[in-house]
Amino acid sequence: MWFWYAILSAVISAFSVILNKLILKKVNTLLLTWSLFALPLPLLFLLSFKDGIPKINNLFFLGITGSSLSFVFSKTITLNSIKNNLLSKIYPLVSFSTFFTYIFGLILLSESIKLTAVIGLLIIILGGYILNAENARENILKPFKMLFLEKSSYVFLFAMILSSATSIFDKIGLTNVNPSNPTFVLFSENAFMTVLLTGYLTHKDKNWVNEIKNNFWFLFLASLIYMTLVLVAFLGFISGPVALVIGVKKVEILFVIILSFLVFKDKPDKHSVIAAVCMLCGVILTKL
Repeated sequence: MWFWYAILSAVISAFSVILNKLILKKVNTLLLTWSLFALPLPLLFLLSFKDGIPKINNLFFLGITGSSLSFVFSKTITLNSIKNNLLSKIYPLVSFSTFFTYIFGLILLSESIKLTAVIGLLIIILGGYILNAENARENILKPFKMLFLEKSSYVFLFAMILSSATSIFDKIGLTNVNPSNPTFVLFSENAFMTVLLTGYLTHKDKNWVNEIKNNFWFLFLASLIYMTLVLVAFLGFISGPVALVIGVKKVEILFVIILSFLVFKDKPDKHSVIAAVCMLCGVILTKL
C-alpha cells in the first residue's frame, strides 16, 4: 500500500503548493506556515484521542522534537522560495530530498532497498543536473555547480536536507506509538511547532492576528489540504521504507509544473521538462 499512499500524497501536494502560492500573494511566508500547523489542531485533537490515549516512549519524543525543529525551518524556507521564484525552475530540486532521505534512512533506520531503487535515486540526481543544462555550453560541470552557486537553488536545497531529516524523525515517532496513531503524531508535532512560531510571530508582527482573520477561510482550506497530505504520507511511512515513499511522491513535480502553467502561465523551459521526466523515470525504478 505504501506506493499508492505515495502517489496520492503527490497529487494532494501539488494542489497544496499551488494554493499556497496563491495565498502568499496576500500574507507573508511565516504567517502561512503558522496557519498550516495551527488551524487544524482542534480537528487533529478530536481524531487523536477518539479511541483513548495511546502509549508512547522516549523515542516518540525524540521523533516529534526532531521532526518539529527541522520541519519548521524547512517549511518556512520552502514557502519563501515558492513565493519568490518560478515554480518550474526551482521545484524540481525537491527530488534531491529522495537521495538525502535514503542516506538518513540507511544510517538511522537501517532501511535497505534494492539495486534498482538505488539506480532510480541516481537518475533523480541526474534530473537535477539537467535542470540547469542550459549553462553547459560554458562548462560541462557548471549545471551542477549552479545548484550551489545560485542563492535560490542552494537555499531551496538546504530546505530539502531538512525535509529529509524530518521524514526520518517522523517515522521514529510513528513507530513508537501503540496502537498506531498517525493523527496523534501529527497533532503532537503541529502543537510543538505552533508554540514555537506563535512566540516568534507575536514578537515580529503585531498585526498577525488581524491578517489571519482577514484571510481565515483561505488559510483554513490550505491547512486542511496540508493536514490530509501529511496524514497520507504518514500512512506510507508506516507501511514502507521512507526513502521509497518520498521517492515515489516526487511525481508531484510533474503535477506542480502542469498546474503552475495552467494557473500562473508559468511555462516551463525544455530543460525543466526533461529534468522532470528524468526524475519520474528514476521514481519508477524505485518501484521495480
